[in-house]
Amino acid sequence: MLTNGQAYTYVAFQRDTNGNYDAGASIGTFTPVSVSLTFTIDTPSVTFVGGLTPGTPVSTSSVLTVNTNSSSGYNISINRASTTPTLFSTLDPSDYIYDDPNGYNWTAPATSSAAGPSALWTAVTKALGFRLKLTGTVANTYSTAWWGADDAAGNALYSGISTSTSAQAIANSVWAGSGADEKTTVEYKIDVSNQQKTGAYISSPIIFTAIVNP
Repeated sequence: MLTNGQAYTYVAFQRDTNGNYDAGASIGTFTPVSVSLTFTIDTPSVTFVGGLTPGTPVSTSSVLTVNTNSSSGYNISINRASTTPTLFSTLDPSDYIYDDPNGYNWTAPATSSAAGPSALWTAVTKALGFRLKLTGTVANTYSTAWWGADDAAGNALYSGISTSTSAQAIANSVWAGSGADEKTTVEYKIDVSNQQKTGAYISSPIIFTAIVNP
């Protein structure tokens, strides 16, 4: 077992048919380093403040920052701290919205190249949805199959936050970590039916997790 931070020099020897070794040749000095990952979120909870008017979607966002030296990259998952409906009206806590836009209760695909069950936001979507934005997200974590070709309204795809307590992958970087900050921008969007109230809606806590790939 090697120790991180300890320098190791390797020498290769040749052996003849009599079992004698030559002087050997050094093939360099290597110092293993520990894998590090730091993860920060600028907005850990989602609040739609001000006047949300039924029929007029509003948006907000969070920026996720990963810094890692992992040679295998990293992945990011999203989860909710509660399995109760996602958003509650500040005026009437009994007025709530499920995270099931357009009938999609999202389950993550296995890899970042697989298409997820995301959907365009349409006039009948009355819920909380989220997506990764191409703008503000490092290219190697953005999947057009998941989130659409770009951020234009006609191309952007949204998903609901899974009600499962198990985390769901939303971004996967298979590139070696650069050791520099890499940004992923998550956009949230909400609309409510005409039977619900105008005003502010607040979500139950949304949890993001970033881990290095094996």
